[in-house]
Amino acid sequence: MSRLAVNSFCAMRETHRFNRGLVSWLGFRTAAVPFDAPARFAGESKYSLTRMLRFAVHGLVSFSVWPLRMATLLGFGMAAFAALYIVYALYVFFVLRWTVPGWTSTLVTVLLIGGVQLISLGLVGEYVGKIYEEVKRRPLYVVRERQGFEGDVGEGGRATAPSAGKHSV
Repeated sequence: MSRLAVNSFCAMRETHRFNRGLVSWLGFRTAAVPFDAPARFAGESKYSLTRMLRFAVHGLVSFSVWPLRMATLLGFGMAAFAALYIVYALYVFFVLRWTVPGWTSTLVTVLLIGGVQLISLGLVGEYVGKIYEEVKRRPLYVVRERQGFEGDVGEGGRATAPSAGKHSV
């Protein structure tokens, strides 16, 4: 990694870092280095399936609020299913008269409350996701180079002379 990439990486103050994702997130040019890994000299990897799954989940939640959004979608889906099932339960109660006393009211109540709770949980999750994104304090962008700024302050707090040429960031 270049010194600028390392400095940008170190400037991010996250405590639970997903380093592979952060390096890619910085957006600096990358290159693949192909190699053939030799067989293990002795023993087996201590990285179990559980640890690999935990690593995958950590990568997912470090860069996405998608799991939180799933609660909202699940809530709306459950509410839609509840509405359809309520129509069915009322049809069975009023038209077919196959029900046990109290079944329809209990079913309607449980389904409605479950759907509303999941929607509410999802909405709270959306706010938590926004807070999560803010507290990471990631920069909006990383500037590779600054040129042509009058009175710019360089390293060590010293004023630098403006460069000739275009302004680029």
